[in-house]
Amino acid sequence: MTGRVWLIVADDTAIGGLVNAGRVLGGELAAVVVGDRRLADVVAGAVDRVDWLACRSDTPAEAYASAAAAHLAGAGATVVLAGTGPASRVVLGAVAAGLGAPVLANVRDVAATGDGVRVTRLVYGGIAVEHDRVAGPVGLLLDPGRRVDPDPPRTPAPVRTVGGLALPVTCTDPGSLAAEEHDLAAATRVIGVGRGLRGKEDLGLVGALARALGAEVACSRPVAEDRGWLPRDRYLGVSGRRIAPRLYLALGISGQLQHMIGVRDATTIVAVNTDPAAPVIEQSDFSVVGDLYAVVPALIDQLTRP
Repeated sequence: MTGRVWLIVADDTAIGGLVNAGRVLGGELAAVVVGDRRLADVVAGAVDRVDWLACRSDTPAEAYASAAAAHLAGAGATVVLAGTGPASRVVLGAVAAGLGAPVLANVRDVAATGDGVRVTRLVYGGIAVEHDRVAGPVGLLLDPGRRVDPDPPRTPAPVRTVGGLALPVTCTDPGSLAAEEHDLAAATRVIGVGRGLRGKEDLGLVGALARALGAEVACSRPVAEDRGWLPRDRYLGVSGRRIAPRLYLALGISGQLQHMIGVRDATTIVAVNTDPAAPVIEQSDFSVVGDLYAVVPALIDQLTRP
């Protein structure tokens, strides 16, 4: 296909996967950025055109979904890609509705065809793959991948401010909301904790390892939803976040399919588990059969030793 491919960026700068997919489809790569100017400037280093809908600090990006939809409909968009962040999903949904287009989720690969796009995506919770061909307008949701890091460096695209009214939604406490943001998608190192952690107070030990390793902390679904030890935006898996860090360190996680789908794109997976028969052991590149309460302090000591 030829023509313009659009990206929607409304959450963070971890859009390397979106950029790669857009380039595969060919033509000009443009982005609608919904957020602050810093976000627009970073994205400008990876695409050919940036149309920026400036967000007020007290207004969520989702409030601009209808404005983004009207803008892309006016631009004659046909192929629109977005990441899996909450705001990006909402904006893409509004855009697709405005274009009369379907939204295909869990997209893994894309390819151009003579009259549209061929899509490979995960279905049935990630245990099967489906291939689709789309000839008309389409919205595609795919894992955004790494942070934007163009190689070689390119001249940033011009950032063009576009008008658009926000729907009447206001953040009444933006300070506390900002404090809970965690850039898991862009993290190169992530530590995941599971039910092998004995108590919430032991997150302090995991946090110390994360600081020594320069990593973000995530978890399995039960840690967030059943025990409430970490925010729900930090659990990984089929119904949670999907990440692609260079290193994923699983501490006390059994490694059931529902969780491992969320980290299957990690470059290296390392597991620490007391059960040698745990599924995570077989699915890891490296594993330690042992107690995380012995292994983690030893790792911290090695990483912080002068």
